[in-house]
Amino acid sequence: MSEITEEYVGGVLQNKIIVSEEGRRVTSIGRDHVTGTLVGNTWTLPENLASENKRILNISLMEEQKKEMKNQNWVKSLRPQSDASLQEVVAENNLKKETVTIDTKTGLPVKREVFVKDKEGNWKEDGLSTLN
Repeated sequence: MSEITEEYVGGVLQNKIIVSEEGRRVTSIGRDHVTGTLVGNTWTLPENLASENKRILNISLMEEQKKEMKNQNWVKSLRPQSDASLQEVVAENNLKKETVTIDTKTGLPVKREVFVKDKEGNWKEDGLSTLN
């Protein structure tokens, strides 16, 4: 049981959180704002917090994201995918656009990109999450 969350901006890793060992160990890797280098920490949680993490890990976070995304008006993207088992869908409004790549075998999201409009009205990447 583990959960890995990565966030990219402009194709550059900004942070990564790894919860492993059935929720007992947390590893955090993030970009130092002064030097721009990646720095990391890891720690073992006390038993009460580790037990809660284990309970949460049993709830599929990807399933929860799948439920959350069902409420949006998605349109299939015409952008070709390198893997035939992947499908990209897009939902957008006047201020935000979200692109999600879905594994068609499981129906689960594997990548989520969020874009917001800048002052000139152009889409600017606001975040990228790779879901493992």
